[in-house]
Amino acid sequence: MLNVGKQDKGQSIMEKSEIKTKIRGKLAELAGELGNDVSQIRDDDIIPATGLVDSAGILGLVVWYEKAFDMSLRQEEINIDNLGSIESMADYVLKRKNG
Repeated sequence: MLNVGKQDKGQSIMEKSEIKTKIRGKLAELAGELGNDVSQIRDDDIIPATGLVDSAGILGLVVWYEKAFDMSLRQEEINIDNLGSIESMADYVLKRKNG
């Protein structure tokens, strides 16, 4: 689990850039399993539209995201606006943790 958002005594806050790095790393791992390279993906690229990961990879990314950032997502939260890109995923973590 990663500490994100409001600072508690003795704990540091993860920066948005760190969150994006973690997401990019997991995406690279999942895409790599399919022989794809994510080095050229931009933070605002829509992940499903890139074709870098298949549906199982998208599911794996969402499951990892919940565990990595210690949050459970409701069905209605799992959408392109919240989880469609590296940028939106990082923004959503911060919104939920600071919200």
